Amino acid sequence: MDTDNNPVTIAREAMAAGKHIFIQHSDMSIADELALKQTAVQNGLLMMGADCGTAIINGIPFGFTNQVRQGQVGIISTSGTGMQAITSEIHNLGGGISHAIGTGSRDLTDEIGGLSTLQALAALAQDRKTAVIILIAKRPSTAVAAKVLQAAQNAGKPVIINFIGSVPPGRRLGNLLFSNNLSDAAEHAIVMCMGGMGFVEKRRPLRGCVRGLFSGDALADEMRLGLRAILGDVGETAVTIGHSIIDISQNTAPHPMIDNQSRLHHLQKETDDENVDIIILDILLGTSTHADPAAQFVPAIAKAEEAGKRIVAIVIGTEDDPQGLDEQIERLAAAGAQLFPNVNEALDYVYNRVPTPEWNAPPIHIDNTGIVEQLAIDN
Repeated sequence: MDTDNNPVTIAREAMAAGKHIFIQHSDMSIADELALKQTAVQNGLLMMGADCGTAIINGIPFGFTNQVRQGQVGIISTSGTGMQAITSEIHNLGGGISHAIGTGSRDLTDEIGGLSTLQALAALAQDRKTAVIILIAKRPSTAVAAKVLQAAQNAGKPVIINFIGSVPPGRRLGNLLFSNNLSDAAEHAIVMCMGGMGFVEKRRPLRGCVRGLFSGDALADEMRLGLRAILGDVGETAVTIGHSIIDISQNTAPHPMIDNQSRLHHLQKETDDENVDIIILDILLGTSTHADPAAQFVPAIAKAEEAGKRIVAIVIGTEDDPQGLDEQIERLAAAGAQLFPNVNEALDYVYNRVPTPEWNAPPIHIDNTGIVEQLAIDN
């Protein structure tokens, strides 16, 4: 093998010999990194780097690592220090690590497209020793993060997400659990390894677009953020092609919490659109709101259901509200709506209907003898 200390040369020669790659060196062009990772994908190999600080494969440390026991938690991270923090936390909580796979700090940029992260997901999904996967990243590209989360649906096991510096799109979506910090992720992993927090199977898949017609900005923003994590682009205007969540209260009089005629008009348009599958509504009870929102929505919901649409209604209220929470829920459900008390549970309903994307990369077999470590000085 060439020993000129050029990490690109060493990586190419190592992959030609069928080796996985670990590169701490950060002085590599993004074009070279992309080309090397594309070669790794084509050959069923894993490239960790460039600028990969930490990895543990089958208990063998690479780069900056801590002494941790082996166990059932597999970790994928763009951050070396984040990897060290969470592997140490899991060890101190009594758990252990199957593999800790660093990807390099730029892997979830638009330029690289998450190639190593997707490879690592595939490897840990296939790994019998791994029961739970943790995915750590610092401010990933929105588009790449959506692609990675969609791929995580196909893992066949729980995946805990901690995107540092980004707002979580929800609390739990299908087999994905979003954590607030590294310690939170470690604690969830330990609970899952002990058999807690089971997940439901996916049901009838999404067959078209998701449209949301909301009566205020907060719930609309929360739903839009959550959907972008699993569907990618989600618009926020009424005139759109594809998925969209709109706030009807903007420039509408009377306010839709008082009278829903404007929303009913939009609901009819979505019902008539053959490209739409799921329509999401928020229905708020309480003082000064419509005295009987079910009376307005039930006929439109029943019509939409007859047209093959699925209506998701987030009903916000209490048993003491004048409209009668239980009665409103009963009538809306009888019309065919799927009812939820908050945005996160409605997101989980949609998530469990998003088709699992195909990932056709060659299978990856992780072993210690097939890894070359490049210990070039970190620039």
